[in-house]
Amino acid sequence: MGYVLPSAQFIQQYIYERRGDPGYSDEKAHELLWNYLLRTSDSDDEDGKKVRDAVKNKEWDTVEAELDNLIDKIKTDKDHPLHFDNLEYGDGFTGNPAGTSKENKGQKTSNHQAPYEERIDRGKSGILSMLKSRQGNSMGSKGWSVSAQGGEHQTSKSDWGGNTGGQGRTDLVYQDPTDEKKQHRQSQKDTRGSVAYSAGGDQTKAMIDAGAKEITKVKFDKPRKDKEESPEAYKERLTKIKTDKRKEGQEKRQEIGRETTEIQRELDSTRGQSASQQRSTVRSASDREERLYQQNPGLKKAKDQEALTGKRQFGNKVDSVITTGDERSSVKDPRGVNVSSRMRAGKGGGRPAVSAGDIRPEQPARQQSSLSDFNQRVQQAHAANARRRATMGFGNKAVADRHNNAG
Repeated sequence: MGYVLPSAQFIQQYIYERRGDPGYSDEKAHELLWNYLLRTSDSDDEDGKKVRDAVKNKEWDTVEAELDNLIDKIKTDKDHPLHFDNLEYGDGFTGNPAGTSKENKGQKTSNHQAPYEERIDRGKSGILSMLKSRQGNSMGSKGWSVSAQGGEHQTSKSDWGGNTGGQGRTDLVYQDPTDEKKQHRQSQKDTRGSVAYSAGGDQTKAMIDAGAKEITKVKFDKPRKDKEESPEAYKERLTKIKTDKRKEGQEKRQEIGRETTEIQRELDSTRGQSASQQRSTVRSASDREERLYQQNPGLKKAKDQEALTGKRQFGNKVDSVITTGDERSSVKDPRGVNVSSRMRAGKGGGRPAVSAGDIRPEQPARQQSSLSDFNQRVQQAHAANARRRATMGFGNKAVADRHNNAG
């Protein structure tokens, strides 16, 4: 499993921007922009109707112009409800000076204005990419609201073998205004790259074991009933196939489980080890994990999906993953998100090693060419190929000349 070198922007955001520095939540910025642009709190608002109709009709120039106007007012109009001066105490603000008491964490200070406005600017691309997505277009045109959930702690299911709780995977929840049961749950990531997970031994084992359950689900192509076979005999044959498949899956899960137990043991054993000892143990655990993935196709992808969605750990699913921050923003099915896995030594003080997963920075969108451009390139390629063949004696004229000369 290769390590992916983080981008310069990623390093700046996650290393140079210290945790204690004033900041503002990306999820909260998305919530503010989406709800105000579409006026989700008032379905009769004329400005909201205008934008929702433009979304429905895919009039993106209108939508973007309205969004740009909103962002400009947020930053310059002190009477606007989303201007920095009018925001409530603790409403999405992060990072306070060292020594700040727990009850005062997240308070708004004058130093928060710049990061707030920066997050509002960076939020534009996420709003547009969500509205242009299939599901987002439907939700936006119907005035679904969104609420930020990032950072909320959730309790793991009772049968989860890893952490008893942790930060939920859902950052944003979109809600149908006419049916409280209809929701869309979304994980938000940064286009500059982000961390999908960082897990100790027990959590690593639990995630891989969850992936093993996924790839060993009973699946088979239902055979046709033979002409001479009675309905009872056919049913009995199907039952035997299912029973055999279940047994096969159980044995495979047990086999994988023995290996994940060893991975957990190795990671846990690194607590208190020297740096050189940890490196050696991490290599051994990493090699063992890599062999598991090679021997069990689909296991790594299934484990990564659990890390992204928390479906088996928390019992709810993530419907999509949105990356926000700049023009590379996109909305994807979780199955389309690639996670680069690695194991690393503990960060000083004899801390145990962990497994980690990184989501690579989004690549710049390639400019799509028209059909005529494509056809023109095909014709140029054919012409170049014909010239090459002619110089090698394979063209029609060359063949005819050889035939005449032979006569």
